[in-house]
Amino acid sequence: MKRLLVAALLALLPLVALADQFREVHLSEDRTRLVITKSDGHQFEAPRYAEQVEFEEPRISPDGNHVGWLAVYPNCCTSYPIPLGVVVLDRERRLHSFGTELAVFAWCFVPNSTSVAYRQAVLHGSDHRHFERRNIPDGRLLNVYDSPHGEIKDIRGRKNLPSWVRACQVGPSCCLRISASNGAPPSACACVRAVGAER
Repeated sequence: MKRLLVAALLALLPLVALADQFREVHLSEDRTRLVITKSDGHQFEAPRYAEQVEFEEPRISPDGNHVGWLAVYPNCCTSYPIPLGVVVLDRERRLHSFGTELAVFAWCFVPNSTSVAYRQAVLHGSDHRHFERRNIPDGRLLNVYDSPHGEIKDIRGRKNLPSWVRACQVGPSCCLRISASNGAPPSACACVRAVGAER
């Protein structure tokens, strides 16, 4: 009897884990609210930092254990707010933030779901683009790639471009399949489960 009970409990563990995953994100039309839906149907609003005014590019990691977005802030020198960081929420509802003083123009979860990659640049006057890949749990910098010149389409066409950099070229309504470094089959760069307003 004990063995049967243990076997039944072990069989339920994967279902419990799946119920705790993120299933969908919905961005309001005015971009001020981001509603997150878990696999069990539970919904809640994404937390917002003190001076943050909008959300952009919400996405769910390929494994469903993280949800992320761009945090948009007012800018003194433009008539519009700008995205200044990538924010990732884990299943324990801990926030992980990435970025520097440069605007973030694109981001994604890498296929293994343990890190994020993002592209930064100044708003005007330079076509230099800075790419970073960071570990989600501790924020550790894993890779850096700098492109001193060139339009995005030119960067995308470069030979030997790291797959994580190529993934950062994708817009919020697109999806790029990239191969994991361990030779695993291509994986989606988790933008397919986000629904809501697009600019």
